[in-house]
Amino acid sequence: MVDQEGGTVKRLPGAPSRAAPAMRTAAVARREGRAAATTLRAAGMNVNLAPVVDVVRPEGALHA
Repeated sequence: MVDQEGGTVKRLPGAPSRAAPAMRTAAVARREGRAAATTLRAAGMNVNLAPVVDVVRPEGALHA
């Protein structure tokens, strides 16, 4: 088990390369998720404790 979210919460080197707010489309999130699965599988992990519902929508995102 590991908590591998991308961005600043990254326990192992490798995917995902983006944090949830940077995954602006479902296609990007899917690619990052699959890449993370490959990274974690190679490290012997079978559970990722990262949030699974972090979805950023343009109307809900905070902009500085």
